[in-house]
Amino acid sequence: MARGSLVGAQAYSWRLSGLYAVGGLIFICLQIHWMLWYYFDLEFDAQKILAETATGGLVGIAYAALPTLNQRYLRMSLRRVVAQPRTLVIMVTAISAILIVGVTLNRTRIRWPAGQAEVWIDDTQLTSEKWTDATSNSLSVLGNFLRPKILRVGDFSQTVDFRPFVPLTYDVPEFAIFSTRGEYRHITRLLALAFYQLIENHFLSEARTRLATDEGKKYIDLAAVRPIVELCFNGIDVARSGDTLLGALHQNRRASPWIPLLQACLHYAHGEFGAAVVDLSAAPKVSPPPLRNTAVFFGAVNQLRDYILRSNRGDVIDPSLLESAIAGFREAAAMAESLDDPYFKEIARGSANIFRGISFVYKHDNDAAFEAFEVAAKSSYPEIQARSLSDLGYVALLRGSLADARTSFTRALEVDRKFPYARTNLGYLLLAEGRYDEARDLFIKLTNDDELRKESLRDVILSELAVAHIEAEKGGVSAPNPAAYDAPLKELGIFDYVGTAPPLLRLVQIRLALADRIYMSHDYYGLEMFALAMYARANAEARTMPGNAEAMAAADRAVASFRTVSRTVDPRCFIFHVRDGFFGPVGALTSELRAKG
Repeated sequence: MARGSLVGAQAYSWRLSGLYAVGGLIFICLQIHWMLWYYFDLEFDAQKILAETATGGLVGIAYAALPTLNQRYLRMSLRRVVAQPRTLVIMVTAISAILIVGVTLNRTRIRWPAGQAEVWIDDTQLTSEKWTDATSNSLSVLGNFLRPKILRVGDFSQTVDFRPFVPLTYDVPEFAIFSTRGEYRHITRLLALAFYQLIENHFLSEARTRLATDEGKKYIDLAAVRPIVELCFNGIDVARSGDTLLGALHQNRRASPWIPLLQACLHYAHGEFGAAVVDLSAAPKVSPPPLRNTAVFFGAVNQLRDYILRSNRGDVIDPSLLESAIAGFREAAAMAESLDDPYFKEIARGSANIFRGISFVYKHDNDAAFEAFEVAAKSSYPEIQARSLSDLGYVALLRGSLADARTSFTRALEVDRKFPYARTNLGYLLLAEGRYDEARDLFIKLTNDDELRKESLRDVILSELAVAHIEAEKGGVSAPNPAAYDAPLKELGIFDYVGTAPPLLRLVQIRLALADRIYMSHDYYGLEMFALAMYARANAEARTMPGNAEAMAAADRAVASFRTVSRTVDPRCFIFHVRDGFFGPVGALTSELRAKG
């Protein structure tokens, strides 16, 4: 009995030992899979796992085909080997060894963009003259999680950490690889200057041309940045293609210093200015100087736009937004002083002062605005001079000093005869003076200017609308011509109210749509004068149809919008007081509303 119990206990012990050994064998197989993934980047997708399973199935089928005695012999032989205590010891030793290796010998992957580069880890160089493809520019570095190493690329350095069992991946930023190359720095400067909103298309067009060269094709990150910036400033991204493009850049280049700016850029494009400010406030302070300066400036632009949007919608006005924008532009101008790049420095500093002046215009402080524009006009760069002089003329226009406005616009065109804003502003001056034929000739020239279409599509669209304004009114209220707006409305993707009767009602609806969708849009800010003109004209035209309920509703909406927008414009502005010219209806409606209290 005792001997039987002993034999039974021994058999149980062997079975238990065999069970542990089988479990250990499975664990070792898992560890081998892990080592192939961790140290050699071998991925195990569903197809590979299915192949392994099929291989096991084939072994099972072969076993089932053997005679019964052969099967029994194989089972006994395997059981004898697996159940040996020595086997369990071997299993435990192997498992422990693999675990020790996994803890002490760690792997981190280093990736960098296309192009040759001298990449150093501590004192070891990891470079090759043949690294030109983005997907092959990577190396694995072995180390220990207790001892970080230093990654160096040119002047760029970064601590490389290690992690047991799950490898880390470090992306070397593209700017670290190419930052010393003049062409890379120039394209970076062009893309950054698009955020300064001097003439966005000018900088983006040149960047596109340079990225198409043999040298430019190496700059993968910059090539990915350009279309996102173009969508933000030049396109209506209804399908949010920019989000998709940014997602791809973020996935492939997590370390790109452009990401906060581009996130803010997309929020800006969709009118989400508060979110854009948050994006930029989270931007790393170690970004390269052009991008760090741009983030400060663009943050202030979004605060200004947020203030304008809230004001134009009739929301509760938040003066702190405007004050924060002014402070931001002042900081951006001061930061520009320390830049080494004279071209970027002048445009960054000048643009900051220009936008500071624009902020003062919305603060109804035209004197401070005039001073800011005068400071910017002292720049030695024609782009800044022309923009500043054009804005000085706009302030003079707001004050009703038409002669001074003409002088400033003329001076701006003497500095840069092609500067778009000064050309359109000069046309607005002619409209304000009631000189419609001269204004029409000027705006037609602008609509047919192919160079202007490349550099500032905004001004081409505004010129097309100005021509339509003039053409639509040639017959007066008795013979309106709303069809004059067909072409620009189609280009802008705005409903043309075709079929609306009578024609004068169609004209009223078009005016309201243009005021809301264009002149009050954050893409065309600073044109509240034209929005007021559209509202005033729509009201006057609708009131001539007293028996038409739709016309009366349009008139009421025009007056409500007029009241809201007029609060955002300096009450001393000449358009509230003139009785003739294109802005005459504004003065007439203002007097009528004041009389009603």
